[in-house]
Amino acid sequence: MLVNRLGPLRPARGFGGYDTPVAGLYLAGASSHPSGGVTGWPGRLAAQHALRQEP
Repeated sequence: MLVNRLGPLRPARGFGGYDTPVAGLYLAGASSHPSGGVTGWPGRLAAQHALRQEP
């Protein structure tokens, strides 16, 4: 792990969080912020985020 790839800079600058430049595409997993390790938790959090977004 590199310092410039941790926290909100994970996996790359501008991609920290669930939203991506593609409408309706959300980023979640062990290698993306806020991480969560190898569990189902990142997907659950991303799904909750997607459901809160306005259509």
